[in-house]
Amino acid sequence: MAVNANISHIEEEFNRNIRELEAEVQKIIEEQVQLREKEKQRLFALEQERQRREKEELERRVRAQEEEKKRLEEKRKLEEQKVAEQKKREEEQRIKKEKEDREREEMEMKLKAQKDAAVKKASAFANSKEIERTLLKYRQDIVDIKTHIVNELDKDKELKKSVGVIKRKVNVKLGQLSSSIAQLNIVTNEIINLIQPLTSQPLAYKWLLNFVLKAIVAQAESEVIVKPTAALPLGRLAYNLLSNLDGLEYYLSARFVKKCCLVIGYTGTIDTEEGRIRMGWRRSDGKWESEVKYEERIGGILSVWAVITWANTTDELALFDMKAEWRFLARLLNTNMDLIADVHFVAVCSWWEAAARNFCQVYGKQGQKLISLVIHEWVPYGKEKGYPAATRLQILGEDLFTRRDFNSLKEMDR
Repeated sequence: MAVNANISHIEEEFNRNIRELEAEVQKIIEEQVQLREKEKQRLFALEQERQRREKEELERRVRAQEEEKKRLEEKRKLEEQKVAEQKKREEEQRIKKEKEDREREEMEMKLKAQKDAAVKKASAFANSKEIERTLLKYRQDIVDIKTHIVNELDKDKELKKSVGVIKRKVNVKLGQLSSSIAQLNIVTNEIINLIQPLTSQPLAYKWLLNFVLKAIVAQAESEVIVKPTAALPLGRLAYNLLSNLDGLEYYLSARFVKKCCLVIGYTGTIDTEEGRIRMGWRRSDGKWESEVKYEERIGGILSVWAVITWANTTDELALFDMKAEWRFLARLLNTNMDLIADVHFVAVCSWWEAAARNFCQVYGKQGQKLISLVIHEWVPYGKEKGYPAATRLQILGEDLFTRRDFNSLKEMDR
């Protein structure tokens, strides 16, 4: 019984140990299962994270690729736009250049046609021999005036004395000219009233006609260069006297041509004494005047002549009408360029300021063409030669073509 009891005890002890071991094993198994589950979860989480990161990386790369693709596309479009704009600019420039070239060619052809037409028209006025004969005719008139009028009066002391009284009164009246038209009318009437009564004494009358015109031309030579607007009262006075004193044109024409042969378009060489005399040069004490003084006198005379030509609205004064202005310009343009000097440009500048506006109003497009020819064809030669008046004339032309400003002399006061 005792043995059995021990055996039972041992078995119980053994079974308990077995159970404890089994419990520990079970516990270990459960712990391992839990660990494996946790590891599995951890690995799953890691895999999820890896996949998430891979997905994000893939999405980032896709976005980057799309952005790069978009950037490249925008760059391509921008470059294409730049190329297109460049082509457009080049095409516009090409079209513009072609247009400018075409317009320039058309303008050159137009100017050439104008020049040819003007030269053709000028040829009708530019017979040099005929012009010279005209000059010599007027110069002979001056000789005749001196011989048959001035010298004849010198022989009659009493008549010369009485004429001298009237001469001094006329001189005073000439000195009273101003920029006032009212004053001009007063002076005109007073001079007419002084001279006209002498028509019954032909020698005295003719002498006074010659004198008053010499005085007007002398004032033109000396006063106009100082005060250009002085040409207006002088020119208008001359025209008023022309209209009221019979026979005055003969003396006025001869005097103007002698002093300034450019009014008939005559130009000759100044290499000889006779040549200078014909061209209106003045000599004192055996010395010719300076070129500046000569040009100043010619400019003043031309201004007064130009005023007379537009003041005259009739066809009765051949040397003092608008046709004479056309002839003056046309003959200058047709003059041998070897004979052209600064004085020719001085003359045209003086004419321009005094009469160009009226000239264009009368002759319209034809007048404008002739003036255009002066500026674009004639002036460049003068500039090339270094003539100061050519530059001045170019400026007058630029003001006309860009601002429609003739730079005309300021009109007289009413």
